[in-house]
Amino acid sequence: MSKDLLIDVGVEELPSSYMDELANLLSISFSSFLDENYISRSGEEIFLTPRRMIFTAKDMALKQNIPEMEIKGPPKNIALTEDGSPTKALTKFLEKCNTDKWYVKTTKEGEYIFCSTAQENLETRTIIENKFPTFLLNLPYSKKMRWDGIIFIRPIRWIVSLLGEDLINLEICGVKSSRIEKGLRGYPEISIENASNYKELMANNRVIISSTDRMNMIKERLSSFKENTLIENVNITEFPVCVDGKFEKDFLMLPGIVISTVLAKSLKSFTINDNKGALTNEFVFVMDGPRNTEVVRAGYEKVVNAKLKDALYFFEFDRKKKLDERREALSGIIFIEKLGTISQKIDRMKIISTLFDEIVQRDKLIRAIELSKVDLTTKLVYEFPELQGAMGKIYALEEGIEPEIANALYEYYLPIYESDKVPESILSRVLGIIDRTDTFIGALWTGIDITGSYDPLGVRRTVIGLIRILLYSYIPIDILSLFRTSMEAYRRINNIEFEDNFISKLIDFYNIRLKNILASTLKYDVVNALINESLIVNPFELKVKGEIIEKEREKPEFKTLCESYTRINNILKGTKIKSEGVIQELFTDPAEMNLYKAYLEVKNDYFKSNDYLEKMNLLYKINEPVTSFFDNVLVMTENLETRENRLALLSKIKKLLSDFAEFSKIVF
Repeated sequence: MSKDLLIDVGVEELPSSYMDELANLLSISFSSFLDENYISRSGEEIFLTPRRMIFTAKDMALKQNIPEMEIKGPPKNIALTEDGSPTKALTKFLEKCNTDKWYVKTTKEGEYIFCSTAQENLETRTIIENKFPTFLLNLPYSKKMRWDGIIFIRPIRWIVSLLGEDLINLEICGVKSSRIEKGLRGYPEISIENASNYKELMANNRVIISSTDRMNMIKERLSSFKENTLIENVNITEFPVCVDGKFEKDFLMLPGIVISTVLAKSLKSFTINDNKGALTNEFVFVMDGPRNTEVVRAGYEKVVNAKLKDALYFFEFDRKKKLDERREALSGIIFIEKLGTISQKIDRMKIISTLFDEIVQRDKLIRAIELSKVDLTTKLVYEFPELQGAMGKIYALEEGIEPEIANALYEYYLPIYESDKVPESILSRVLGIIDRTDTFIGALWTGIDITGSYDPLGVRRTVIGLIRILLYSYIPIDILSLFRTSMEAYRRINNIEFEDNFISKLIDFYNIRLKNILASTLKYDVVNALINESLIVNPFELKVKGEIIEKEREKPEFKTLCESYTRINNILKGTKIKSEGVIQELFTDPAEMNLYKAYLEVKNDYFKSNDYLEKMNLLYKINEPVTSFFDNVLVMTENLETRENRLALLSKIKKLLSDFAEFSKIVF
């Protein structure tokens, strides 16, 4: 027999920015809690609203289903005497297992004594009453409050807990469970009689427990929206109601991104476009449940007009001063503590830019670098930091600055979040690489311990953005040279010295993020084969190689190549090559010369080619000579000189193959 489970823990308002992380934590942990307690069910779900943490499960068994466990005891010859009588070892084993039944079982190690223990299956209700409070309170929440000696996310105000129609007696933080559910704020309480119809009953009482359903209710009214604003409204409402409003048409002289940003940040509201995509003076805001619409609309419109009036004043004030006239003020803005000013960051970026002389036009890049942070000095960006870059582009175009440079002032900030697009123009990409590299090197040097969700300088986001730009656009730059040049810029501009192991720290931090990003599109073994923990490689190159390996891995010649690499790698493991030079006069078998000739021919063509598929096909030519070599030649011969020569030959071949990937890590 089974019943549905409901546990609703009512709390004071949860932080909206924490809802997604919290939902993921609760979902994984609740599933594990049920599994660890052997409680079977057809499925479980977690729901979050601003005031509720809801745990549900379908068709939950009313009792545990703990499997019998087989316990291995002492060997038979120790447990029993020659006449079959139990020894002290057997007696102690049975006492430990709390049973008098045992049997002999043959294992790989010989005959052993075993016993089976069957534990009592407790009622599900008893398990939840005894264990759920501790489970809930001890989860690793990253945001907590302390009150009356209690530590939890937010103070608990009510608990509803049912197994089918039966009440589960829970007490958490001094609050006892009941059937009485709080309704939408300002609305009557709700009596829950059965867990099975909870979701529908709450919806009928204007509480939508599913965040997906709340999101769809809002999206139905919008023609376009800022993703962050949409999610924020979902996380602060239990029954979202979209209401139209209007602001004064005169404010449409403001750039559209300014209007949408002001509405989103100040009132969590959305702009509306007409059928042709042009911005209108209409907007949509979201109420939590039906209210006095006219009164609320009037209040929103008053605030929106006031905020846009301020924005228009800032916009007109900012335009009185040219961007170049603002550059001097950057020397008064701190970039990051210990790393100097924004003006010094610009100077460092110029030093890094020398690496890109063959990639972009130098005068354009220098001009873009000089203007890249100037909009930080404007009033609009000061009030709305989200407009950084966007206002730089707008003001630059108004001043007649070349569109490619003006566009780069905005685009180089992309990608802002994980699924965001990367910059389109090569100038924007290069500017984005230079800016992020400088930030990465400096922030990591400050020594801030980046753990878990603690990353105050946004180093992870910076590195992920850097990798994504490099991953999806071919920019022929050596990453290690890029990092070293940035370090040199810090030495010259800020007199900063780096520890000897700093490069290793950079590589480790960078490679971990690179591996995670590549693993989203490539198999884990391919990623492991591509990334050398002690080296740093251009992500675009790794991406192309990985895609080729994925396509080639089913071919027999690819498998042979991996086997050859693995065999060479195993022979060379732990050996020290005294000389990398190969002496042809020491060859004693034709297979040695054939392999050496094949290596020279392949190597010559391999490093001339820029086509990675062609490179792979060239490496296949090594297969037959390597196979023949191992069939006919004893590498570890007693003749020391000959052995060293053969190891040197294999070392060269491994080095060539490793340029593409560590093929021994491919799993078949």
